[in-house]
Amino acid sequence: MKKTLIDKIAAIAMAITLLAGLTACGSNEASADKTLNGYYTSTQNVSFFSAYPAYTFKQATFSVQTLETYADGTYCLTCVDSNFSGTLTFADDGTHEEVPRGVSSTKYFGTFTSTEESGLLTVTLSAPTSVAVASNYSVGNDVLGYLNTAAWTDEMGALAGGENGAMSAEDYLASVAFGQVSVIIDTATDTFDYTVLNPAA
Repeated sequence: MKKTLIDKIAAIAMAITLLAGLTACGSNEASADKTLNGYYTSTQNVSFFSAYPAYTFKQATFSVQTLETYADGTYCLTCVDSNFSGTLTFADDGTHEEVPRGVSSTKYFGTFTSTEESGLLTVTLSAPTSVAVASNYSVGNDVLGYLNTAAWTDEMGALAGGENGAMSAEDYLASVAFGQVSVIIDTATDTFDYTVLNPAA
């Protein structure tokens, strides 16, 4: 193949980021003023997972985030993860071998405050009040599909709970929500460092 894995992933990540930008997420809840007043993109992040020595399975996840802020004091933080498994090697001849495992897009909604000083904008995000997830990631036959805690259905509850039984929207939100976090944005480039989101619990 002519493209390296990095070229391929970069192209995919760029397309997803542009798509996310074109489909402005607004808020998961009704509001009087949904004027977009800020749109920011993170650096890229790569993480690896290996099941060795029990299994030969290994995986790389390529991630990027976008942050939208609105005039009503709400935000939408979108996290897109592209997953690949396989040998994940980078040969000198440009060939590679990997298996696409799907993409997950998670949108977190909440409120924010911000301060600016010396070209740096610090945006403090509250713990999310709702979340929407679209995922076709799979290492088997099952995929998560679409979940939205602001428009929860019995089908979503069954998907989220899986073998453990149906989950409520509140329980699912509690399982994926992060605690308050601050994002520092370079106003010259409207970019920020990829932010690891730790569960609030």
